[in-house]
Amino acid sequence: MISSPMARTLRLCALAGLTVAAGWASSASAASPMITGGPTSQPIGHYDFCKSYAS
Repeated sequence: MISSPMARTLRLCALAGLTVAAGWASSASAASPMITGGPTSQPIGHYDFCKSYAS
């Protein structure tokens, strides 16, 4: 295989990008949802905002 320095650099960058993406995806899938101590309520202003900007 004929390999120029540019092709080697591109392969190295692609490998580094895939490695970072794989690490990011595995940490995101391992995250657990926030634990709450009991019933929660909607944030202050949520009701008025949604009433004003209904979709």
